[in-house]
Amino acid sequence: MIEAYSQNIAVNANSFIPFENVKIDKGCFENIRNASILFNRCGVYRITVSGTIEATEAGDVVLELVKDGAVQSDTITQATVAATGFYPVSFTTFLQVNKNNSNCCCSSPMTIGIRNSGIATSFANIKIDVDKIC
Repeated sequence: MIEAYSQNIAVNANSFIPFENVKIDKGCFENIRNASILFNRCGVYRITVSGTIEATEAGDVVLELVKDGAVQSDTITQATVAATGFYPVSFTTFLQVNKNNSNCCCSSPMTIGIRNSGIATSFANIKIDVDKIC
C-alpha cells in the first residue's frame, strides 16, 4: 500500500508528476518521490489518482498513467480549464504484476508514473493511492 501526495506543485507539459510526500509506504515499492513507482512484488493493484488543478492559463490538462513506457489508454483523464480557477481530476485503474514460481517475486517488475501530457499547470494537491488487491 502506498499513499503519496504533492501540494502546490507546478508540472510542465509532458512531464511526470513527482509525489513529494509519502504518507504510507507498506510494501516493496521504490522511487516514489522520483515521479515513478517500481512494483517488484506480484499481484493485482488498484491505483487511484486524484487532485485539484489550480489553473494559471487556459487549455487542456491531461493526466495519464504510463506503465513501462506505454500510456494506459483507460487511465487518460482530461480537464479543460479557464485561465484561473480550481478543477478536479481523478481516475482509478487496476494493474497486474506477473510472478514467476519462486516466493512471489516478479518475473518482470513494473514501473508506473503519472504524466501531465497537456498544458503546463499547477496542482493545489495531487495524490496517488496504490492498494494491493490480491
